[in-house]
Amino acid sequence: QMQLAHFIDKFHWRSALECQELSAQPFQVDNELSDCDYYDWGDPLLDEWVNTYMDQLDKESMADMLIEQYDANNGLPTFIPNILVPYFQEMVTARISQKHE
Repeated sequence: QMQLAHFIDKFHWRSALECQELSAQPFQVDNELSDCDYYDWGDPLLDEWVNTYMDQLDKESMADMLIEQYDANNGLPTFIPNILVPYFQEMVTARISQKHE
């Protein structure tokens, strides 16, 4: 099962002018949890989310992080759900091959 949390970001600026220009960095950002949904593996909505997320992911950076911080050269960390292992294994394998070229 996977939990998908929905957040509402609230941005605060020092003045109305900074807010209108939207060029200045916000003074403060608040993240409020608005909703949580739970999906079982195999649910079409979860499959759609996983595919969208994996398409948007910086695969090289993710692979580098898994290799450098979790020694993914010798296997993926156990916290990765089995259903996601093929996605991450493909990233790691491609990155290792790329480094050896």
